[in-house]
Amino acid sequence: TITAVNLTSLLKRAYEAERRGVEDDYELFNPSVVYDAKRGVYVAAARVFVSPAGLTNRRSWEGKNQTLICRMDTGLKELRHGSKLLSSLLGCEDSFYRSSAISRNGGCVGTEDVRLQLNGDRLYAVGNEAMRGERKVVMAELNPETFRVKKAGVICEDVQKAFEKNWAVFEADGRWHILYKLTPLETISCNNPFEGTSKLKTHPSTILDEISHTFQNVTGYRAEIRNRTAP
Repeated sequence: TITAVNLTSLLKRAYEAERRGVEDDYELFNPSVVYDAKRGVYVAAARVFVSPAGLTNRRSWEGKNQTLICRMDTGLKELRHGSKLLSSLLGCEDSFYRSSAISRNGGCVGTEDVRLQLNGDRLYAVGNEAMRGERKVVMAELNPETFRVKKAGVICEDVQKAFEKNWAVFEADGRWHILYKLTPLETISCNNPFEGTSKLKTHPSTILDEISHTFQNVTGYRAEIRNRTAP
């Protein structure tokens, strides 16, 4: 049996409960979900763009980012006391409502677009954050029970340029790998994303041709893959 679930709607319910009646404007989007087999629950995250009531304008990004992390059972229903709000993966967990800082003119306050990664019993969150006029990809290891940040930092800093976002990070064969760019296909690999040397590798474009051909054969639709983030 396949059950269709509107994950964004479920996370909105969790956020409404978490903010405890505070009047604000917000938009919740870009959800991510992983399954924690050890605990028999799903863990989901979403970006929440908020500002005091009447001020939110996502088109000009005047507001502040938060990350909602929510624990749900196998029926994809929110679990009681299973949610947490983070304003930054870099360790700042102060509530938005205790801070006057908001984004202006497209700037970023707080972590954007968090994606979850579960490796065994270790839960990771990857996003991007503005710092010193640049935008860097950051990662945090979270406590899988409380979602508190255990350690965090800029990852693979030796290959990051001034503007980075939307990395796809995963672990395999004891090494970390990152899908960095689609055209041409580029990946990053390293033993420890928080320290050490990272290797950026460009792969033959035929790999993308094979992916596109496979999707076309399976679905009957033309697959078009583009790189929409400037390196």
